[in-house]
Amino acid sequence: MLPSSPPPGRLARLARPAAALLVVAVAAALAALAPGPATRALEALRQSAPAAAAALAAAYVASGPLLVPAPLLHLAAGFALGPVTGSLLAIPASTAGACAAFGAGRWLVRERAARLAARSPALAGLDAALGASGFRVVLLLRLAPFAPFTVLNYLLGATPVPLRAFALASLLGSLPGLVVSVYVGSLAADVTALRATLAAGRGGAGALILPALGTGAVLLAIAWVLRRSLAAASAARPTPPPR
Repeated sequence: MLPSSPPPGRLARLARPAAALLVVAVAAALAALAPGPATRALEALRQSAPAAAAALAAAYVASGPLLVPAPLLHLAAGFALGPVTGSLLAIPASTAGACAAFGAGRWLVRERAARLAARSPALAGLDAALGASGFRVVLLLRLAPFAPFTVLNYLLGATPVPLRAFALASLLGSLPGLVVSVYVGSLAADVTALRATLAAGRGGAGALILPALGTGAVLLAIAWVLRRSLAAASAARPTPPPR
């Protein structure tokens, strides 16, 4: 007699933690390869635009689920393809990578987050506000200099923000920083100069003041947007009849 198959519900419960472990394992393996192979790969890709475009497109799509910072790829795109071609590739490819992480977050944790929201009026209100104001919230987050974009892609997948709103807001909000990063990468004459550019971009404590202020302003704007959405939802909720 053949052994019985595990019930579908059990398979679904096992698939999500397994996928999360796989993502972490692959990310750790890729981190172990840097920086030597990455340096040689960049030098080789600069000699062939078609190969560079294909490799960078694949890297962008994988970067979202693997939590690879997109600005590193923006610099690489500018270095390998130049400012115009690099930007034209990076804009759709980086959005696709963000959407891949968003989809993974939705698949892994959205159902659990919805159950938690159903048990808590405060979380339910926040969940509804995010669903109503998702585009504005995502757009503001993309404009925040210190926002952890790679982690936020997963976290936003756990919310009711529609995929279309997430994709459009991610594209528009990331566009200014993306174009600047690609252009900066295109200025590097070789990989050594590219590394020097990356190190200079980290700056000192003084260079963090303006980005920190900008991030704080964005967070205040997000709080204002969510508060208005909550107020609108409360006003639209029917008032129970008096007893």
